[in-house]
Amino acid sequence: MSDYISHQSFWNKKVFVLLGYTSVTCISVLFGKVELGNAQSQLQVKTNRYLQVEQIQGKVFFRNQNTNRPARKGDRLSNVGDEIVTDEKSTAVLSVDTGVGFVNVAKQTVVRIESLQITSDNGRITNLQVPRGQVRLQIRRFTNPSSRFNLQTPAVVTGVRGTEYVVNVKDDGRTILSTFDGAVLTEAQKTEVLVSKGFQNQTIVGEPPSQPMPIQENIDLDYQVLKLFESGDRKVILVGKVDFANTVSIDGIEQNIDRDGQFRTELTTNSIYRAEIKVIVTNPLGKQRIYELAIF
Repeated sequence: MSDYISHQSFWNKKVFVLLGYTSVTCISVLFGKVELGNAQSQLQVKTNRYLQVEQIQGKVFFRNQNTNRPARKGDRLSNVGDEIVTDEKSTAVLSVDTGVGFVNVAKQTVVRIESLQITSDNGRITNLQVPRGQVRLQIRRFTNPSSRFNLQTPAVVTGVRGTEYVVNVKDDGRTILSTFDGAVLTEAQKTEVLVSKGFQNQTIVGEPPSQPMPIQENIDLDYQVLKLFESGDRKVILVGKVDFANTVSIDGIEQNIDRDGQFRTELTTNSIYRAEIKVIVTNPLGKQRIYELAIF
C-alpha cells in the first residue's frame, strides 16, 4: 500500500494466528459492549500502559497538552491526549505494549490516546481516537476475555478482539471500515453492525452504520469535464464517481467523496491551463489506478 511505509514486515510475517470467527465468537463480539461495561467498572486507577513508536517515515509529530515535537522511534504514548500526527507523504507504525499487535498510521492522520486501562482480572482495554486519516490495525486475538481494543472516529466506534482491518476517516467524519481478517463491531446511534472478513461498511456522522458490503477491487472512474465561462472567467469542473470506499486525489490533493462515491471539484488556475491532470483512485486494498485526464 503506497500510503504505508515500504517496510512490510509487520504485514507479511505471519506472527499472529488469524482466526475466523465461529458463530459463538460472533455472539461474544456482539455482546462486547456489555462485557466492556462490566470490565470498566473494575478498572485499576493507575496503569503503566502505552503505545510505542516503532517506525517513522517522513514528518511525524508527537503531541500532547505540553509537547509538540518531531516524533522519535521509541516514543511512548501513555497519557490521555497523547497523539501521533503524520504529515503529507509520512507514515508511522505503533506497537501495543502487550504485544497484541500494531497500528499502521497512514499519511495526514491523527491517532490519539483516549484511555489505556487494566481490569481487576488483568485484562487490557485500549481506547484510541482517530479524528481524521487512515489506520490499518493488526490485532491478534486476546487471551483474557476482559481485554478490548476500541477505536473511535467522529462517526462510529469500532471494537475488536483479534483481527486485521482498515479505518478511513474522511474530512467530514464519514468513516469507512474494511475487514480483512476476523470481524469488527461498528456501533453508532445505538445500532451495532458486525463487519466480517471480506466486507466493508460506512458510517455517516449522526447516522447508524450501513450494512456490510463485499470489499470491491473496483478502481474505475466515471467522470465528466465541464468547461464554463462566467463573467469572462474560465472555469473547469471535474465531476466523477468511484466506489464509495475508494480514495480520489487530483494532483496530489485528496477529494471529498460523498456516501455514493460522487465528487465535484473546480480545478485550480494551475490545472486548467494544462493539457491534462493526474487523478489517482485507490481502493481499501491499496490497489491504485492513475488517470491522465485531458481537460482541453
